[in-house]
Amino acid sequence: MSSDWVDAKIIAVSDCDSSHVAIDIEVKEPICFSNTNIPYDIYYLIPDPIHKDRFIQRTYTALLENNNNRIIHTIIYRHRNFGKAYHWLNDLAMNQHVSIKLGRPSIKAETLNAGSLVFLGDDTSVYAIKKIVEYASRKHNCTVFVETIENIDYSIGFKTSKYFSIQRESEGVLSLIKGKKDLFSGDVAVWAANEVATIVKIRKYLSEKEIFCAELHGYWSQK
Repeated sequence: MSSDWVDAKIIAVSDCDSSHVAIDIEVKEPICFSNTNIPYDIYYLIPDPIHKDRFIQRTYTALLENNNNRIIHTIIYRHRNFGKAYHWLNDLAMNQHVSIKLGRPSIKAETLNAGSLVFLGDDTSVYAIKKIVEYASRKHNCTVFVETIENIDYSIGFKTSKYFSIQRESEGVLSLIKGKKDLFSGDVAVWAANEVATIVKIRKYLSEKEIFCAELHGYWSQK
């Protein structure tokens, strides 16, 4: 099945504490990984400022190696170090010719479009996820699939994963389907350290008729 990304704004929200830090980035062109023809946008998460330097350098190295220096970054940072993180990351991004915009808008399901990506924090996001899936289904009049991916090998990126697909039936019922699949290093360039990061991604597939999919990726740090 061929696929294509629609130009869309990306809104990333961190709700790991009471303060929300969000980034709003306009996607200019899709980015392709070397091991696939499907275009992806590249993102990563920095949840813990204590490990900032080591974590960022390791992530940058992995992203640069996997993506031939063509990178769009989405960075989520805790509120307490927002100012310091912004300047540090902005300098780092400028050296890599990457544009970063940071702000603090709140997330609303109405802002979602094909190609939108939303980061949500910990397990309290389940309610928000359901609302986003329901809204996306109604807005695009389509079936929405949601996947949760776990198990990270930080040395090579993602190793293996389990996923859960939530399908919105015509009656509006969400059914949970459990399955397995493998991911290779670079398939999804998002790392998390000691925090839970959740992503809802609405993807546009081009087949006999246009189908919008929402993928919910949950990332857990290894204990």
